[in-house]
Amino acid sequence: MFSYIKYIFLIIAIALMYASNYLYNSSVKRALNGEETIGTVVRHEAELSEEIGRSDFFCPIIIFTSDRNVDIKFKSPHCNNRPEHSIGDKVTVIYSPLDPRQAMIKSFMPIYMPFILSLSISIIFFYVFIGFYISSRKESH
Repeated sequence: MFSYIKYIFLIIAIALMYASNYLYNSSVKRALNGEETIGTVVRHEAELSEEIGRSDFFCPIIIFTSDRNVDIKFKSPHCNNRPEHSIGDKVTVIYSPLDPRQAMIKSFMPIYMPFILSLSISIIFFYVFIGFYISSRKESH
């Protein structure tokens, strides 16, 4: 009856490994290969929470000068319920010279954490699959 459950864990593990690969290619690789410069927090943009009773989230708006001497303004996708940076703060920005509008603040959490979490959870699901698989093999012998 429950013999198919192990395959559900395997499918979830594989899907999360693909997600980890995507996250690695989209943020970690960009952080490792991107250009670094200094940007300035010019304001915060509030985003309303979808949940009742939750506070707003504040996303820093940062301006920096690219290697081509063009001022680029971007909204960081890493938002907090309290502003992490004050207006006027200098932050290290990583960007691709090919697409500088896809910049990000150089910080551990927004760059590495999604990749690490996705990979860790996929490994857990894979080990659960292995446990179910070994258990079912022992029962059949």
